[in-house]
Amino acid sequence: MCYRQRINQFPRSTELTRKDKLYDNLARSAAIFGDAYSFAPEYFVTPRDASLLETAMEYSMSDLTFIVKPVSSSQGKGIFFANKANEIPRTEPLLVSRYIENPLLVNGHKFDLRIYVAVTSFFPLITYVYSEGLTRYRGIYCLSQPSPILAKLRVASEKYCSEVDTQDAFVHLTNYSINKNNTNFVRNESMASEDFGHKWTLGALLRHLEKEGMDAK
Repeated sequence: MCYRQRINQFPRSTELTRKDKLYDNLARSAAIFGDAYSFAPEYFVTPRDASLLETAMEYSMSDLTFIVKPVSSSQGKGIFFANKANEIPRTEPLLVSRYIENPLLVNGHKFDLRIYVAVTSFFPLITYVYSEGLTRYRGIYCLSQPSPILAKLRVASEKYCSEVDTQDAFVHLTNYSINKNNTNFVRNESMASEDFGHKWTLGALLRHLEKEGMDAK
């Protein structure tokens, strides 16, 4: 490539954007770097790990729940829960991982984080994490009203309970494309309200965690 040329994506970016490849890379990183990457739950990829998955589910000492996701889908499509190996298709490309039954909650609801970063190089790795609420003013950067677009928190529209039917997507999944269809979903259309409804800013979450006595740094 010439110095004036640009590309719209990095080659092999699917190593991070496909669920199965992402988990495989996390497992490799955990084997090399240890605890820093050991946060992901046990997982299996079908059809590759179908026999291992069947053995793990058959000899489990407790009634564990697994969450099953298509490896290259989005918006919560095709996600389901399973307790038995025969509930999971062996030949389809799926990511199967142990379901975290005691997640961190916000006001009793499950949530996820969506934080955008700009990656300008992989070798060496150079990334810029979007810092919520920065704006340019008179040549310097200062705090301003946060943007819910580039750093946000997505909240499930129903309160979480481990005993609730796992097929209730409004309880267990945080995807906006799913929860927006719930009659209890509350939209936040005000830039001034950071912790209202089922979409928060990242700053609102950090302040909430600190208020609850947690280390948000």
